[in-house]
Amino acid sequence: MQATMAMTVALLLTCGAWMTAQGGAPTLEQAKAATYTGIYDKAITLKGGAYEGVPFAKDSPMRPRVDLIEPGMVTGDLGGDGHAEAVVLVPAW
Repeated sequence: MQATMAMTVALLLTCGAWMTAQGGAPTLEQAKAATYTGIYDKAITLKGGAYEGVPFAKDSPMRPRVDLIEPGMVTGDLGGDGHAEAVVLVPAW
């Protein structure tokens, strides 16, 4: 009889909406370098659309990872206030 091990991967899907200080939606490049809060205990900053933190425990290969999903970025007047905003999908693994 063969033993089978199953691993469950939790996926936290965070959706962030914001606009720039100039009142317009950020570009994809700005979103890929933005700082996000509410994903982990402290804010994270993406570099090139990704974040990889330190391991969760000493000597562990498991570490926090966040990747911006480029096709998931939507811009427009999402709040109905006459200003363009952006929404991005940033799953945390």
